[in-house]
Amino acid sequence: MAELLAAESIRAVISRYAHGIDTRDAELYLSCFTPDVRVEYDGTASFEGIDAMREMFAHIGDEPSAAELVQHRLTELDCLKASTHLMCNTLIDFDAELESARAVTSALACIAGPRGGDPVVFVRGLEYRDEFVQRDGRWLIRRRSHRARWMIEGAELLERFAAT
Repeated sequence: MAELLAAESIRAVISRYAHGIDTRDAELYLSCFTPDVRVEYDGTASFEGIDAMREMFAHIGDEPSAAELVQHRLTELDCLKASTHLMCNTLIDFDAELESARAVTSALACIAGPRGGDPVVFVRGLEYRDEFVQRDGRWLIRRRSHRARWMIEGAELLERFAAT
């Protein structure tokens, strides 16, 4: 029973992360991480510590923020204006004492912003690899690796659907 409750708590953290980033709610987003968190985005950018995550988050939507430099390299968006993350298929493995866990989560992210003045929408298949720990009775992310598995631009989707 304890493992089921822990798994549900971890899934709740993953959902809070998605809601926090999509609604630009910094406190909700930051509540997912330990103070000593380390996050890596697509192997091209990394952030260490909650203060670095707070600073990165504060600039989402700017021209472009540190985290968006990763997005910019992939999408060439000028900045991120909107996103929706759908988190699913989370696999969780606990240590024997239920004090730490590793989780792999698949996600579908719709990302929108301007590119050269024109609106652009991307759909991305993502994978999150997380290390969770319990701190003060709460499960938190201590390490996160974010990888894009695939990506398609909205115009490509329209062309594919129009051809069928």
